[in-house]
Amino acid sequence: DEFIMFCEGVVDKKKIASCCEMVLSRYKQQAEKLIEKVSTSVSIGICMLQQYDKSTIEELHQNADKALYLSKNKGKDTYQFYAE
Repeated sequence: DEFIMFCEGVVDKKKIASCCEMVLSRYKQQAEKLIEKVSTSVSIGICMLQQYDKSTIEELHQNADKALYLSKNKGKDTYQFYAE
């Protein structure tokens, strides 16, 4: 499954990274409780609007998707910021 999360007013990459780390940690905790024999992981792709403020929603989604696949290629349970 894929989900999109919009964080309005957040411009600090460190805060976004901290939020991603929290999502990864909480997902892992819940997955360990619920799923014993199935391997799961979370990959997060991030595109910040401030860097691409003239982009359309579709372009932002495409850029976040590119970052998502970079994250998946780096390994399990990680996040990646989009960079041109």
